Amino acid sequence: MNVQRALGIAGPVFMVAVLAAAFLQLGGPVAVSGNAVSQPAEPLPTAAGNAQRYQLGYKNYAFYFPSTGTDTLTVKKGQPVELEAVLAGPDALVGCMVSQKFPAELKIENPTQPERNLFIARQGSNVLRFTPAKEGTFTFTCGMGMGVGQIRVVA
Repeated sequence: MNVQRALGIAGPVFMVAVLAAAFLQLGGPVAVSGNAVSQPAEPLPTAAGNAQRYQLGYKNYAFYFPSTGTDTLTVKKGQPVELEAVLAGPDALVGCMVSQKFPAELKIENPTQPERNLFIARQGSNVLRFTPAKEGTFTFTCGMGMGVGQIRVVA
């Protein structure tokens, strides 16, 4: 067997092994759809009392909200929102997904890079805050603009 033929076989075998390992780590396929949520999900408890608090995770190359099971979160206009960035466990943010770039309309209160409206999660507790003032659906991305998620603001 010549070297070119061996490499031609080894490359695809390696890719199948990598994809299989990633598939097993993610726990199999997960449906992520931006159209599946019409009502606000049940928020996590928060010390602030009136804040809507949710976890922000990662599945299938997109942001993921464990409380909705999708890449879309519906929140109420005028009520503070807290997003807890998940850095451990099955829904952990990985790679460039630890940075979240939000549209200017959402006005993040505690961005790590204010000029870009960018929040970068670090080890430990990561909670980003904003109070939605405008109704609509707002798409946010990872810092590289690849992974996406949506926040739907309703009355």
